[in-house]
Amino acid sequence: MTFNSPSESRFAAASRFMTAQTWWIASELVRRYPHLLMTRVTAEDDGPVVLLHDEQDGMRIQFDLERGIRFVVLGEAVNIGWRRIVNSDSSHEIVKMIEFATGLQAPRVTPNTTPRALVYRLISSFLTSVVNDPNEWNVVPATMSTDGTDDQSAGQFLLLFPSTQAAVAAYTAQTHTQLPNGGTRLFHQPFWALTRDLEAVAILDIAGVIHTREGAVRLMPIFKEAGGQMSATTACVLGKFQP
Repeated sequence: MTFNSPSESRFAAASRFMTAQTWWIASELVRRYPHLLMTRVTAEDDGPVVLLHDEQDGMRIQFDLERGIRFVVLGEAVNIGWRRIVNSDSSHEIVKMIEFATGLQAPRVTPNTTPRALVYRLISSFLTSVVNDPNEWNVVPATMSTDGTDDQSAGQFLLLFPSTQAAVAAYTAQTHTQLPNGGTRLFHQPFWALTRDLEAVAILDIAGVIHTREGAVRLMPIFKEAGGQMSATTACVLGKFQP
């Protein structure tokens, strides 16, 4: 199933626009469905792919810069191409399209923003604000290993921000905690690195914390003080990087 004609399946646009749009759509879905979370992987054929999924990875929506948004419904692959996305009347239209196609029940009352959703929304807000910045901005996983050491493949992002070490230790302890049934917890990488020209300027923890060179700051009090406005929250914690 496709929501665009074959001639529209590929759409060339600057990756910064599509990355910002990916984060807006995905973070809006997490805001509406707090059980969802986001991860990023590198696929052999598709390059960097952002995945929106539930804790057990039973439901998955894929965003990639080549094909747009893809997911499977009742065994059938569904694709929403980038041309369809950027030509929509609003991004909310795409969110509703995904809700309908996947069977997600639109909440009658939007849930309160969770710390995890707030982090994703902050990333989305910031990426949108720097679309026209001459620097290259990106968000990539700042991976940790379960023994508490930073993953070398991530460029040692976490080691650049000492305030992350307490959080790393806490997450490591959680991964070693057995569940009542004797099993272990399914671990999802909790940290994202905000990079400018490949250099990390901040680490975002999905527990609702931002780590900068100055230390760790909890986001929820700032968000509430800003009256729930993402633009004001973003300016407060990342304003010095905005154009």
